Amino acid sequence: MSFADEEHGWIGCLGMSGAGQTPKGIVATADGGRTWSLRSATFPGRPDVGSITISDDLAGLAMRPDGAGLAWGDRGLTMRTADGGRTWRSMPPGEWDVVDAGPGWATSDTAWTLLLWDGERGRQVVEATTDAGRSWVVMSEVSPVHSTG
Repeated sequence: MSFADEEHGWIGCLGMSGAGQTPKGIVATADGGRTWSLRSATFPGRPDVGSITISDDLAGLAMRPDGAGLAWGDRGLTMRTADGGRTWRSMPPGEWDVVDAGPGWATSDTAWTLLLWDGERGRQVVEATTDAGRSWVVMSEVSPVHSTG
């Protein structure tokens, strides 16, 4: 769920996943949650609404009042939208070793930040983009916590 202000909000919904195919949808409100509209959805065997991929589970969503935003999955999927969630395009980091993405922030229509688990590094990292997701930079690595028993 992502509320960009008191009026504009988006919710990502998931169905039961199977074999990498996850039904999902994005609904939006422009009146503080009094009414909701379907922006995009995909279900196996049914016509799609908008354009959102069926692969990967939807793990998070960060949106702005102007409709720009990003969504990420728990197995590396990263997507962006410029039209309030109706159409989505895949973008980096989108790697299979990136799993369990955490929170994300959309500070402008081109500047975004994600906290995610980087499987190659074996730790959480903060990645940021200033060019709408065309390139990402690791801003910080979070050291793993070790138990001393």
